[in-house]
Amino acid sequence: LFFFFKRKTAYEIYQCDWSSDVCSSDLGYMHLTAGSVRIILFSSLVLAGVLFALLAVVSPLTGVFIVLATIFLLLMVKPEYILCIFVLSIIPSPSLSFRLGDITLSTAYLICFILILSWTIARFANTRLPSPKIECAGVLLLFWAWALLSLFWSQDLLTGYEDIIKLTIDIAVIFLVISIVRDYKILQLVLGIFIFVSFIDAMLTLYYPYTSFSVIKNWVFSDYAYVTFKFWIKNIHALEGRGMGFFTAHGTAATLSMAIAFGASFFYSTKNDTKRFFVLLVVVVLFFALVCTMTKSVIISVLCGAAYVSWHLKPLRRKFVTVMIMLLMLTVLAFVLTRIQDLGTASTVIAQNVQIDTSNLGKETSLGSRIELFKIGIEKLLDTGGLGTGIGGFLQYSPYKQMDGSHPAILFDLGFIGFILWIWLLLGSYRLFVTTLEKCKNEYFRRMLIIYLGGYVNILIAWFVTFSYADIYIWFYLGIGFALVHMASNAPLELNKQLPFFSEKDGSIVI
Repeated sequence: LFFFFKRKTAYEIYQCDWSSDVCSSDLGYMHLTAGSVRIILFSSLVLAGVLFALLAVVSPLTGVFIVLATIFLLLMVKPEYILCIFVLSIIPSPSLSFRLGDITLSTAYLICFILILSWTIARFANTRLPSPKIECAGVLLLFWAWALLSLFWSQDLLTGYEDIIKLTIDIAVIFLVISIVRDYKILQLVLGIFIFVSFIDAMLTLYYPYTSFSVIKNWVFSDYAYVTFKFWIKNIHALEGRGMGFFTAHGTAATLSMAIAFGASFFYSTKNDTKRFFVLLVVVVLFFALVCTMTKSVIISVLCGAAYVSWHLKPLRRKFVTVMIMLLMLTVLAFVLTRIQDLGTASTVIAQNVQIDTSNLGKETSLGSRIELFKIGIEKLLDTGGLGTGIGGFLQYSPYKQMDGSHPAILFDLGFIGFILWIWLLLGSYRLFVTTLEKCKNEYFRRMLIIYLGGYVNILIAWFVTFSYADIYIWFYLGIGFALVHMASNAPLELNKQLPFFSEKDGSIVI
């Protein structure tokens, strides 16, 4: 702190332009004054350190409490720090959950609640700018309001209360991400943290088939409050399990798919060849781990997203067929290498899961059980006159512990009105991303947006059979998209010619 203030004090206190004649005439006085301030500051720090040392000797627990409280207060006045911790927790958060009464929330929701408090304090203190406006804010709030209203006819109020709490925090995530991620440095930090945690998740996924380890721990504080830690709890025989990291196979695949999109955006926007090779290696590992999960819907949707990006990038469109053949070959190679210890069993499992057999839900073939579930959903939708079973209401009719597919879940829970609002939100967001891309002249953000759109296409497809709309992942991804829109709209009009694959002849590589 002393050396920091030694550099900063004179300039920040007097706000002097040292090159001007006015300041030059008073340099001696200013140096003397700045030196005095530094002496007082240094003495104060020494005194505070001695007092805290005495406190630590007399009452260590009090000292620890003061340290933690100080760290918490520092975090509260810096929403950017809380956002980084939140991003750090998103992927592993399902492993650690908190139950208060009958409501269960994962770690990410708790940290996001702290982030909301931090941002509120920063806004009241007027240390942060207000959230920029987004075109889709109206329909986003309409969707939330309809979900809240559906509690009146929900057929499972307990799950409904839990889902509406999650959905409220989810939507808050969008506005928080837009408000905090204001420049490309913070954007790179946030996406870099997400990729880092995803890489750890990928390594766990690749190791999963080789171990039978699993753990579940409960810390009970009362009948209504306890913490649960779960890791690899669905692990079956070591050579037969689908790959999974911190979450189930579907959850792992979906989060890895988003990390692949973020990694690809770094690959096309990183100037250094060594860094770009490292990013490419990370993306390949993420893709191999994705294939290891044997989640067919997400693998297919990622390939569709890759095709979308390839079609809109000049260097790839010229060899579009070759690129897609290479991606398919890479998928097959990833399957063979990640399942080489049980290749025959894994192939049999995939063949069985695509069989359409709805005669017995107990068999739970992947496609068959979903068709049966869709039939039940249509029946309940008609029984309720198109209103749906209310938020969280359809889960009791599902063989799954949580809804396995956002789009059908919204149709069956929130009815036709909720589904229309949902489609309006998704298509309106897509239109906003494309419109911004067309107007943007900054090559860096053009590349970020087109690859983001590839990940968005992946989400639109995969969410038919993946996740619940109350899960935080899709809302975080939407928030990043809206933040990109805001930054791209205000970016300087330049081509960034130093970016890779750029040529003066062709101009922007984004079609």
